[in-house]
Amino acid sequence: MAFSASNHEPQIGERHIGEYSSGDYGVTGDVKYTQDKIDHEEIPNADVPNRRMEAPPLVRVMTQEDRVRTEKALLRKIDLRLLPMIILMYIMNYLDRNNIAAARLAGLQDDLKLTSVQYQTSVSILFVGYILMQTPSNLLLNKIGLPAIYLPSCMIVWGTISAATAGIHSYGGLVTVRFFLGFVEAAYFPGCLFFLSSWYTRKELALRTATLYSGSLISGAFSGLIAAGITSGLDGVRGLRAWRWLFIIEGVVTIGIAMAAYLEDIGTDDWVSSEQQSFWHGMKLACLDIKMWILMTMLFGIVASGSVTNFFPTVVKTLGYNNINSLLLTAPPYALAVITTFANAWHADRTGESYDCDGAAIRGDDANGSGRVHRRAAALAAINAVSNSSSIYASYMYPQSAGPRYKVAMAVNCATIFLAICMATLLRVILVRLNKRLDRGE
Repeated sequence: MAFSASNHEPQIGERHIGEYSSGDYGVTGDVKYTQDKIDHEEIPNADVPNRRMEAPPLVRVMTQEDRVRTEKALLRKIDLRLLPMIILMYIMNYLDRNNIAAARLAGLQDDLKLTSVQYQTSVSILFVGYILMQTPSNLLLNKIGLPAIYLPSCMIVWGTISAATAGIHSYGGLVTVRFFLGFVEAAYFPGCLFFLSSWYTRKELALRTATLYSGSLISGAFSGLIAAGITSGLDGVRGLRAWRWLFIIEGVVTIGIAMAAYLEDIGTDDWVSSEQQSFWHGMKLACLDIKMWILMTMLFGIVASGSVTNFFPTVVKTLGYNNINSLLLTAPPYALAVITTFANAWHADRTGESYDCDGAAIRGDDANGSGRVHRRAAALAAINAVSNSSSIYASYMYPQSAGPRYKVAMAVNCATIFLAICMATLLRVILVRLNKRLDRGE
């Protein structure tokens, strides 16, 4: 499905022709340059050829109505060919990462004779590998520019590791498998966010990002249902406990979907040529942007407060239900979360009040398209990596002895979500001020 220059289907940078037609816009369509600005300012990499400077001849001869109609048709085509597969891939990414919570109720902890602390370590060690790999993976993806090969390949590896979890017989084996599972899974979510941000304009991105994120919520809803079915129907079949069947089935399904993703080809944008890329230039640009640090703190608070999902079946069981009913009762909150996520994304698209880690509410703060691509790749990975570090310590806040109220964990969750609210408010103030400065031409 790759949209490439060879067959010259319209590139994403060429889609919004209205943004280019007046001659006032630069290489990305996000940054406005008047002639006076061009005459008096040095534009980085102005001597580097960029094929997105103008629309292709076929589009230039279209009327404005034809352009709008064609762009809508192209957007629908991109949505249909990208979103279903990447959402399905993310559902499996999240399932394979968090199925250990359901496996605990299916007998994993008893069979491996794990103490409460050992189980908590098995949960948290995944995020150590997850954090270590996120930024290098995104920078590598930005360098090679082959998401249609890179992301499904990583998916095959993590599916294999997930299925192999069924063969462990000791605490050491579980910790080792979980570490490498996190190490490989780290490639997908930040890489997919970067991939979407390369295909869609900022005004289109909020709804698509929410659609992607809904995959994790959907997986949370189905995880309990799947685990309940396996626990009630496959426990003891062929001499295997239900938790081993859980890892085998979900791992094999992950590998099968990854194979289909190769055939579907989730596409490649017109990634900046490797000659213009630097592994660490993007990280430097990101670190100099205060918005990245605010977003990092905000997402840290959100992820920390949401760490209860790693122990959700265990927490629900404290209500007094049996294992099967406890797994079934984990689904409704995720279903509500999906509805809330889409409602929020719809509101953001309608009002334009949205932002991403590259400062999407700002209509452009980087004259150099490739510089922004570098920074976006680095910032996405860094924010996601640091935010997930909270999952390392959070796993130790839910010992079985703390049930059923888990006072310490819930108090920390309230504090971290309050931190996230404060950071979101601060970021909004900063972005509003910056937009006003842009409106004044400063």
